[in-house]
Amino acid sequence: MPELRLAVEQSDRLRSPSVRWHAQAALGRALYAMGDDNGAEHTFAAAANVIQAMAAGLAPARAVRFVAAEPIREVLGGSTTPV
Repeated sequence: MPELRLAVEQSDRLRSPSVRWHAQAALGRALYAMGDDNGAEHTFAAAANVIQAMAAGLAPARAVRFVAAEPIREVLGGSTTPV
């Protein structure tokens, strides 16, 4: 778990949206697996915010395809299964 928290912190510092949502989703899944439902919910919400910001910067047709991708849908749905 400390490694995942570090990955989220480092991805935040790098300001790479694609790395950030992946790291946040991985941490969310780990928190859920450890029984920390509130932490998982908060972390998935943070990942969803990053994804939504990324989609907002895309052309409308491209944003639709991006949000429709399975890994993105899983995170937006708060999935706890590996991507």
